[in-house]
Amino acid sequence: MDSFHKKKQGQIGEDLAAEYLLKNGYTIKSKNWRYHPYEIDLIAQKQGVYIFVEVKLRENNDLIALWETVSKGQQQRVVSAAHEYLLMNDLDCESRFDIIGIKITLGKIAVEHYKDAFYA
Repeated sequence: MDSFHKKKQGQIGEDLAAEYLLKNGYTIKSKNWRYHPYEIDLIAQKQGVYIFVEVKLRENNDLIALWETVSKGQQQRVVSAAHEYLLMNDLDCESRFDIIGIKITLGKIAVEHYKDAFYA
C-alpha cells in the first residue's frame, strides 16, 4: 500500500471516529495533534474528562482485534504526547486513553470503541 493511500485511509478512519464521538456526546478538541515526532489522532472531552484517542481502520475482515494492533511503543508515544498536551494547555483534569477501531467490510462500517484501552 503506498503512503498516499495509507494517509487517505487514516484520514477516513479519523473522520469516522470523530463523527462517532460527536454523536455520542463528546466534544472534539483537536485532530492530529502533534508534539515533536508524536501525534495523537483525536483529542476529545466528555464530562470534564480528556480522552486521547488512537484510531485504527481496517478494510478487510482481519481476525486480529483492532485494539491489539496498537503496539506498546505507540501507546508510549500517545502517553508522552498527551502529557505534553495537558502541560501546554495548563490542564489539571482526569484523562484516559481510548482506541477506536473502524472496520469496513463489504461496504459496511462497524465502530469498536475501547475505553481505557491502555494506561499512562
